[in-house]
Amino acid sequence: MKDIDIIRGCINNDRNAQFILYNTWKPYLFAIAFDIVKNTMDAEDVMQESFVKIFDNIESYTEGKKFKAWLATIVKNTAITYWNRNSKHSKCEFIENYEPMQKKADNFIDSYFAGDLFRHSMSILQRVSPNQYMYARLSFVYDMDYKEISEDIGVPEGTAKSQISRAKASLRDIINDFDRTERIKSVA
Repeated sequence: MKDIDIIRGCINNDRNAQFILYNTWKPYLFAIAFDIVKNTMDAEDVMQESFVKIFDNIESYTEGKKFKAWLATIVKNTAITYWNRNSKHSKCEFIENYEPMQKKADNFIDSYFAGDLFRHSMSILQRVSPNQYMYARLSFVYDMDYKEISEDIGVPEGTAKSQISRAKASLRDIINDFDRTERIKSVA
């Protein structure tokens, strides 16, 4: 079933379409919520609020726009609102047994992020400069393209391209250094 068919079904309150939408997008959207609230229980609360908003406002989705970006925006905004209204920000945890939504591995960075090393990949991602981290996270974790990133952040598309390119170069160096360090540890 295509996204547009699912959307139309949800507009008509088709429970099967709602079930398909929920099961298809939950892993991706949960990762967005967790990235903001840093806690599984809070991320589950954000997901519940987000899906209520998604189903209540599905008719406001504009056909032709990226559905994935529309969903991500709702979850991101819901998570930020949730974060701001709750005072228990100090409780952070890692997701146990969580695997990100599998992506087509077009290059080694995508392969690295899509693999079983997701949690470790996130710690590696945090080693790039703060400015590059924001662009890299939007590109690799949220799978946004240059145009979506430029619109989301409010910068020219060329700026998004150059920052992501710099982040890729930094990540290559970090990953190569990590791999060399691990090889040395395994020999010793």
